[in-house]
Amino acid sequence: MMDGLHKAYPEDFFAMVDYPTVIDDVPLHEYLHTLSYPSKWKSVEYLKDCLRRCSRDIRWKKDVINELEQLAEQEFMRYEEQQKRLGDEIDEVRRFCRLIPSFARRANEANLLMLLL
Repeated sequence: MMDGLHKAYPEDFFAMVDYPTVIDDVPLHEYLHTLSYPSKWKSVEYLKDCLRRCSRDIRWKKDVINELEQLAEQEFMRYEEQQKRLGDEIDEVRRFCRLIPSFARRANEANLLMLLL
């Protein structure tokens, strides 16, 4: 990267400055781990990639990525609960549908008895 800058701007001076090893009493590797650890969801991974490339500071990026992961987890749990409820409702409707023919037979038998009397 530095070679490209020196070639593009030969009269300018450049220096690389490393992040401090500790930020707000948190080791730098924890920030970097949060930024680089892959997400379970492709959509969150896409947003994390955008955040990694934005020009905000590393603390902000870590906080936003943590919030994204937390929101995604909450939404996924809601989705699973809803799918389970819908599955239970479908099972209940299927059980009821299996009972309809026996209700119809009983109704026909009752009508026949009424006619015979």
